[in-house]
Amino acid sequence: MTHESLARKLRILRAARGITLAEAEELTGVTRETLGALEHGQRGAYTSTLEKIARGYGVTVSALLSEVEEPEAELALAGSSPGKVEAPREAGRLSAIDVAKDAARRQIALEKQAMFGGQGEVALDQRHANDAMQRLREEYGLDANDAEALVDFALQDARRREENAQLRQENAQLRSEAERKSAHR
Repeated sequence: MTHESLARKLRILRAARGITLAEAEELTGVTRETLGALEHGQRGAYTSTLEKIARGYGVTVSALLSEVEEPEAELALAGSSPGKVEAPREAGRLSAIDVAKDAARRQIALEKQAMFGGQGEVALDQRHANDAMQRLREEYGLDANDAEALVDFALQDARRREENAQLRQENAQLRSEAERKSAHR
């Protein structure tokens, strides 16, 4: 586990909740100075510090230390899962993950429109993703790479959910057909 990998995950976790370092300090019990140094890769973390951070953000220490990219998406998306710790945020302000999820939903709708409308170029239009990345940089202080990663993770998650919904629908149709065939025998 590199300092930069942990730093990136910590920045994404905090941004996904739309909280400040001061709010993260309250949530985790780790000083904002330590959190800031960890988020910028300026120092390593003791096990006890990692345990406090993991508990505060509602993730596991192993998820924080994982070198694998895929769990990072789950880390970023953990902020909206039931049973996870939700940090307070300004009234009316979306969390960073909500901004990314909204962009993903809009992007997928645009892609569907292009697919069913016969307009292939619209699928290449990334305006919703680009707008979200710009907003994440400007309003939430994410650097360009972290903003892109968060939007990419949200898009991957949304596409998986769409695919799962389609598979459930196809499965239900197949079951219905099988039941009709067995009823006619």
